[in-house]
Amino acid sequence: LSRACSPAAVGLGALAAAALDWAAGRALAALRRLADMETNELEKVVASIYKTRESAAAQALLMEKLAHSSREQEMEENGLVILEARYGNKVWKCYDPFWYKKKPDSKTLVEEENIDVTVQLQFFVKNSELLLPAGQSKSLLLGFYDAARHAREYGRASAAAGAAAPPGSFLFSGDEDAPPPPRLFVRYRYKGTAYELEAGDYQGVRLPSLDASALGGPTLN
Repeated sequence: LSRACSPAAVGLGALAAAALDWAAGRALAALRRLADMETNELEKVVASIYKTRESAAAQALLMEKLAHSSREQEMEENGLVILEARYGNKVWKCYDPFWYKKKPDSKTLVEEENIDVTVQLQFFVKNSELLLPAGQSKSLLLGFYDAARHAREYGRASAAAGAAAPPGSFLFSGDEDAPPPPRLFVRYRYKGTAYELEAGDYQGVRLPSLDASALGGPTLN
């Protein structure tokens, strides 16, 4: 009994409790910093994407009339008709084909990870051919923007805040998974046959393409 209640034992217990309190306080402070960084960074990114989206939407609206004329002409000549195209992440998922005609809210900006670019690509078609340059992000094309940029920027902010947390704490992480770069998905018709193609963000695109997958009928090979 005397050993259990000795001053040394009591002192060690108090020291251990103080150490735990200090560690918990440091972790809580790091958690608050993480929350503040994430909130501030997300707000900045959303505001930036909103401006970029507005610019791309205005361009797409201006491209719409000429894209329609191009589509009509290519259909008459059995040439290159863009049936469906999306740019961003999760390109197999369609959010809103007419996004450029609507004002988004913050929820839409955060949740939608790609944009429909059918009009934009048809606008670029000339003489039954489409050429997109290699070596630059497709987000720089007229009527394009990277809808999934918020996920990459937000992820980097979270990783930075987590790295600032004490090593060994539940906030510390050195291997945050970065979202993939945007991609372009295109489904088009050429000479009566439908094709599909996916391309990386910096990859050049030339349609019709020998790399496209035919959905029925003859191939281009």
